[in-house]
Amino acid sequence: MKNIKTNILKIFRTWLLIGLCVVFCSALFASDSIGTSSIFDLIGHKEMVTVTLEGDINHLRENKRSKKEVKAILTFEDENGSERVFKTDLTIRGKYRRMFSEGVPPLRLDFKKKDLEEAGLAKYDDLKMVTMFHEDKDEAFQTLIKEYLAYKLYNQITNLSYRVQLIEVKYIDSNTNKTAKEYGFLIEDGAQFADRHQLIKIEDVQNIDQTKYDRKQLETLAVFQYMIGNGDWNLDMVKNIKLYEKDGDIIPVPYDFDFSGLVDASYAVPNNIHNISNVKERVYLGGVNNIDDLSDVLEIFKSKKDDMIQILEDCKFLSKENRKVASEYILSFYEDMSFRENNSAPMKDTLRTILSGR
Repeated sequence: MKNIKTNILKIFRTWLLIGLCVVFCSALFASDSIGTSSIFDLIGHKEMVTVTLEGDINHLRENKRSKKEVKAILTFEDENGSERVFKTDLTIRGKYRRMFSEGVPPLRLDFKKKDLEEAGLAKYDDLKMVTMFHEDKDEAFQTLIKEYLAYKLYNQITNLSYRVQLIEVKYIDSNTNKTAKEYGFLIEDGAQFADRHQLIKIEDVQNIDQTKYDRKQLETLAVFQYMIGNGDWNLDMVKNIKLYEKDGDIIPVPYDFDFSGLVDASYAVPNNIHNISNVKERVYLGGVNNIDDLSDVLEIFKSKKDDMIQILEDCKFLSKENRKVASEYILSFYEDMSFRENNSAPMKDTLRTILSGR
């Protein structure tokens, strides 16, 4: 009997040690995954990085509906000036820009996790690439930069936002050897974003309980979209937002700002359900009915005013005229909020009057 008890105790201790080892190793690996640089981090060592994409580029230009994965090679220099080369699969993504882009459509870059691991990188293998829409390169470039800046402004307001990286892209068509230089920006892997903030991505976005949203984060998103004049999002339809969960709360994260008044893309048209005549007219799509309920969130925007204006005015890639127009558009939001030092009366069409008229 004593031997049986001894053996049971030994077995228990053995399984306990195994369990502790599994927990420790899991935590260690998770920590390494979060702490190790990703390919997005590797590329993002300065504001604009030059990359080369070689593959069947003509197929991407000419077959906007295609779901085919195009094998490609991505090449760039890292922070130390060393050339880095990665195989990647390119697929066309998006809806409107996918179909009507006059250049290379928006892309998804899918890397092999094994290749990333062998390069000493975390296994965040999915990058989204926003590309230039028009054949008119100057107009397309300015539109691209303004959308990039929208992401940078949201980074100022909340850390629960996607990071972006500007790139100068040299496309090489592998069949013809023809080259073209364009610009774009990368959006970080959603899995890396989730890990950075210990979030869980919500895959099934149907029948979301509206009461589960993190109210402050939702109000922050709604006021930001109002500030940049973006009516091209919808909470009920989960349009142009991704949803994540933390401690039972739902965190909405926006993307795609090209239909906003700040970007003012030539192809953008207002949503007719909002009763506005152009995209520069602001519409508030949040849930509150009283501006006083937004006081805490508005204080965040007030505190970030100078930083955001500085980002716009310092952007060397934006033309002088567009820097002026973009800055004035954001400043009009602060006039709307009645944040002027002389405490003059708010303008006629303001968030306050919009909410009071609900």
